Amino acid sequence: MGLLRAQRHGAHISVIPPTLLGIAHIGVRDHLFINKSIINEYKKFSINMKKDSALCANLDR
Repeated sequence: MGLLRAQRHGAHISVIPPTLLGIAHIGVRDHLFINKSIINEYKKFSINMKKDSALCANLDR
């Protein structure tokens, strides 16, 4: 699991322009920050999904 995640992250990181990598060398702190922002986006997304699914559940009844 850990290896798969690392490989996925590797794929994402390779998309970032080399200049960005040079400026912000991805260390543990940067990695945590990136994960935090992803988690925050996911939370927003899942909250919206819950609202939508509640609406759908009401329609199904």
